[in-house]
Amino acid sequence: MPASRKVTTEAVLQAAEEVLREKGFSAVNARNVAEKLGYSTQPIYLCFENMDQLRQALTRRAVEAHTQRVRSFLQAPQDPDHPYSRYSDYGMGFVQFARQEKQLFRWLYLEGGQMEP
Repeated sequence: MPASRKVTTEAVLQAAEEVLREKGFSAVNARNVAEKLGYSTQPIYLCFENMDQLRQALTRRAVEAHTQRVRSFLQAPQDPDHPYSRYSDYGMGFVQFARQEKQLFRWLYLEGGQMEP
């Protein structure tokens, strides 16, 4: 019977996200993620084939965080005195994400074009 995995894929992703938020995209490497986990690099490669696969999963997670932030602004009750407020709500959600998640925003929109299809 194989040994049970102590570090989950979710834990690796969470550690990578913390590294990204604290130090930026260029710091997302096996050594820094492993240090954040408190393990060697081996659990990372048990969960992901390579760092590119981890970065792709991290990108999906960052896109989801961005989508949720913007969606929360769009789902707020609409002001009847301002019928075009949905446009500004979208913009405010975008700006709030950029302000509160500087490194995620920088990674998605400014470094490397991760938002391209």
